[in-house]
Amino acid sequence: STMGYLFRQANKFRSKGTAVHAFTDKTGLSSEEKFLNGTQIADVELNKKLAKQGFKNLVIIDDIVGDGDSISEYFTKEVVESLKNYEKIYFAVLLKDPDGEKYVKSKFPQLNIEFVSAQTIHKYDSDKNTNFTPKEKQQIAQLIRKYGDKINPALTNKYSRSKLFVSFDWNTPGNTPMLFNLDCGKWKSLFPRYNGLETTNVSPNFSFVC
Repeated sequence: STMGYLFRQANKFRSKGTAVHAFTDKTGLSSEEKFLNGTQIADVELNKKLAKQGFKNLVIIDDIVGDGDSISEYFTKEVVESLKNYEKIYFAVLLKDPDGEKYVKSKFPQLNIEFVSAQTIHKYDSDKNTNFTPKEKQQIAQLIRKYGDKINPALTNKYSRSKLFVSFDWNTPGNTPMLFNLDCGKWKSLFPRYNGLETTNVSPNFSFVC
């Protein structure tokens, strides 16, 4: 299953928001099934039934919480309505940016959310980031701006909050500066970002791959 995930990423067979689940009983979840997919998490009626069955908590597993934008995009009005059926929602992640954690909690005060992570990380220019001196932080900002403008000037401001130096074996988060993860014209990324959107733009205004 791990190799299959990487294969789908590299060959652009993976899409966001298209997970399909064959419901196995009247509640939509078999007694032996322990995991919900993205479609099920957004199923209001299913979650109401699970809550009545005694399921009080939901654990969402992910690799990283960066600026919180991805979570905010996924948490539509319908999804939030669905998640209100649980007493507590845990985000179990490898890495978390405290700024992103704060943003998500403030945006969805109606949900009792707690983040559990293996490690807390900070943006390169954060006062709490001691890996770089103030001078080095300034040099990094100049470097990112310089090459960002050369790669795609229209994206420089869009990714202005991408200040986490993170990459995984299976993918590179969108919070990593685009000069490291964006393929654009002659510019080839060191750590490719498999966005999982195929023919869909990352935003209404910009295409992720040039």
